[in-house]
Amino acid sequence: MSVFNKLSDYQINELERHLIVPQAIGDILHHGLEVEPDMQYGLHMALSEIDPDSALLAIALCAQKIAQKAQKTVPIAMALTAEAEYVLNIYGPTWLADHKKGPGALSREHYEEILRTVPEDLEGLADLMDALSADMEDQDPAITDLTNLLSIQARAHIQITEFVLEEIAREQELEAKLNPPQVGQSKHARALEQVQAVAGRPATRSVGAQEFAGDNVIPFPTSISRH
Repeated sequence: MSVFNKLSDYQINELERHLIVPQAIGDILHHGLEVEPDMQYGLHMALSEIDPDSALLAIALCAQKIAQKAQKTVPIAMALTAEAEYVLNIYGPTWLADHKKGPGALSREHYEEILRTVPEDLEGLADLMDALSADMEDQDPAITDLTNLLSIQARAHIQITEFVLEEIAREQELEAKLNPPQVGQSKHARALEQVQAVAGRPATRSVGAQEFAGDNVIPFPTSISRH
């Protein structure tokens, strides 16, 4: 993805409202709460049950809030702020537009295109949060706990994304074998057939990664069974 559209405050609020986790982490930071085990469990579950691009946006929103609180004492927080803002501006407008269209509007090709850059952006956020966690370890236990949690989820979603992309590629290869181009068939006709075949199996926001990953979602913080 290369189109850069700076998000408005309204759009950021809309993302937070839909993704929920950033609001929860904002409350933790605002009220100076300890991140209790049951709270960590709930945050892990909430992040593990959404698609990778949604998780990327949620983690970026959380990272912004954490960096804002830490920026006066830890220089790395400025880099985290910049990385989170980049992610939000790249993925946010597309996510909101797709969400507004409703289930079934997101084609497999479009979903695949979105996912291709997700792993590297998740890794960028995870690396910066690991660095921030190390710097804040003796200063703010809540920030340390939250950055560790978000880093774990970011790296889990990297694996999920890579698995989903592999499954998409495998399905495309199988479709090509089952439906070889006929002699004399034009490229346009073949492309039209492929689009029509894909149109019957849209990857919606509600099922996107799960459509391909099935039960192969990495559970956190321990052996959590997803049903």
